[in-house]
Amino acid sequence: MFASKDPNQAVSGTFAYAMSCGCAIISTPIPHAIEALNTGTGILLDSFDQPEAFRKAIMQLVENKKERMKMGRNGYALTHETTWENIALKYGFLFAEVTESVEALSLNFPPIKLDHVKELTTDYGILQFSNFSQPDLSYGYTLDDNARALIDMVMYHDKSAEPIALKLAAIYLNFITGIQREDGSFDNYKDFNRQLTPQNELVNLEDSNGRALWSLGFTLAHCEKLPLDLVQQAQKAWDKAVVHIHKVGSPRAIAYTLKGLYYYHLVHQEEDVKKSIVQLADKLLNHYHINSDEDWCWYEDYMTYANNVLPEAMLFSFLATGDLKYKKIALVTFDFLLSHYFMKGEFSVISNRGWFVKGSHKNTYGEQPIEVATTIITLHLFYEITGNVKYKEQLKVAFSWFLGNNHLHQIIYNPVNGASYDGLEEKNVNINQGAESTLCFFKVQLIMDAYKTQEDYKY
Repeated sequence: MFASKDPNQAVSGTFAYAMSCGCAIISTPIPHAIEALNTGTGILLDSFDQPEAFRKAIMQLVENKKERMKMGRNGYALTHETTWENIALKYGFLFAEVTESVEALSLNFPPIKLDHVKELTTDYGILQFSNFSQPDLSYGYTLDDNARALIDMVMYHDKSAEPIALKLAAIYLNFITGIQREDGSFDNYKDFNRQLTPQNELVNLEDSNGRALWSLGFTLAHCEKLPLDLVQQAQKAWDKAVVHIHKVGSPRAIAYTLKGLYYYHLVHQEEDVKKSIVQLADKLLNHYHINSDEDWCWYEDYMTYANNVLPEAMLFSFLATGDLKYKKIALVTFDFLLSHYFMKGEFSVISNRGWFVKGSHKNTYGEQPIEVATTIITLHLFYEITGNVKYKEQLKVAFSWFLGNNHLHQIIYNPVNGASYDGLEEKNVNINQGAESTLCFFKVQLIMDAYKTQEDYKY
């Protein structure tokens, strides 16, 4: 509650601080309040000497928690662009413009933090969504996110040997094995009370089953550094699930399954595993031959989410089999995808406002961290395998999207808890911090850690 009687008080630091802390505001009409307050962020009084109006405004918000909380959240979102990191970016671009400097900005890598991952994780699994940074219990858990989390923690343990990584990995693996059906396939959704939800009967679960196999294969590929009981648990789940791979038909489900098979094949170089890789890679190749033409080098007649996983899986197929036809199509399709992501020196991924349909124009805005992260992950793989410096340079540009190299020039991560925000919209950042976004950001931080020591990070 701000109650200055001075109509000439231009600004108030307390007012700004309260709004940035997520408080609904009631204020007398100083210039700062007139500019910042609207019906979505608080209540602006008409004049400076209105005790009765103040009383009514207070009672309105005291008695309506939903409205009060909504105003606070809107205010918090509105002030996001004034965080220190974003202000630093604004000054940097302003100074560059005024001085006509050609020097690129040098960006700091944010430290890797597990805070939000731990906050989202219960003793049962990782929760799907959050309201801002607060875990949202109402949506419960998904296999998708727990599979991603397991991969992240195995990867983190491999790089750091931190005990917390094994503790969290055990939770996520328990969730995966707990949601596996008797026949070896998987459901995807459970509510906070740990009960399966009707969603499992309403949606196609192929992609989720593919992610589960990917996470299990990735875990088993790191068996030498993991506790025996965790490896045995993953192996048992793998053996039950792998019998279903011949049923997989959708391109992304094929791709996720191929990734799982590739990692499994690293430590179990059995002929049957290699044969399964060939069968699925040929299925994915068939999707390419059906949908591609001279101007559309892709596996479907549209691009949706996590597009990079398709050429990535094709390259993994080459690595497992040595068959050059897989490498050729992997390179053709990945370069085609990148041609739509890196245009005129700018990086922009497929929008969730509408998928990119063959023959149409790509939508802008509505960019999600998962698409940026999978781009980085795939660029890293292609650079490692081909040595093409182009992929390394594009990888650095893609990661700078999180650091402020985007159309709003705002950071897409929370520097306090290590989370990623959920999306970049046309005029604002979606500052919810769900599991998918945060886990994707955490993984690419682990990947980028190897690049940050090579040279200054600039754009």
